[in-house]
Amino acid sequence: MQNTPETIVIYDAEYWSDEGCMARGWNGLKDHPPYLIQFSAIKVKLEKGLPEVDRCNIFLQPVDVFGNNIDLTKYFTDLTHITQDILDENAQEIPEALSEIKNFVGEDLCYSYGGDEREISLSCFLWQQDTPLNPQLCRDVRKMLHTAGMSEEDLKANTSGSLANFFGLPFDGHIHDATADSLSILLTFRHFVETEKMSLSDFI
Repeated sequence: MQNTPETIVIYDAEYWSDEGCMARGWNGLKDHPPYLIQFSAIKVKLEKGLPEVDRCNIFLQPVDVFGNNIDLTKYFTDLTHITQDILDENAQEIPEALSEIKNFVGEDLCYSYGGDEREISLSCFLWQQDTPLNPQLCRDVRKMLHTAGMSEEDLKANTSGSLANFFGLPFDGHIHDATADSLSILLTFRHFVETEKMSLSDFI
């Protein structure tokens, strides 16, 4: 019988992108891979109210396989509000950033909207670094919300950051900022637990 964890981690991430990248599968002639740029997570207690325990917000300067810095696109900055100045001031060295993510997550179950661990693993592979997330401990928020009654159409029409607004929850964060997006997921989880659409046992 699986032991009930004391804490879980809810996270979101932002990746290098340009206009049309998603439709092209990041495979256009001028596209770079979806390198990890921002990782933000909230650690919460798995108890009534899902109280917050800790947060982390980590920036990385994307580099190609030769170690050359990759410029942010106007599309990415307009979407996320992450500028080069923000990275210049806050970005950590890649090994240090990945180590901090791993230490924050520990052995907790991790929840993201759509399986971000795959994209993070791709960045780590290209950077020749170990991934900080254990795929066996990662869960897809969409599948949980679908089991709890959210339609597939509504799941496709939303992102992690738009969930809170979709359910009319108090939220004024900028969608596509990983910090705000992870909070949007947490608010939605709390709403589903409070309305008894989900129970704490669903997180195990």
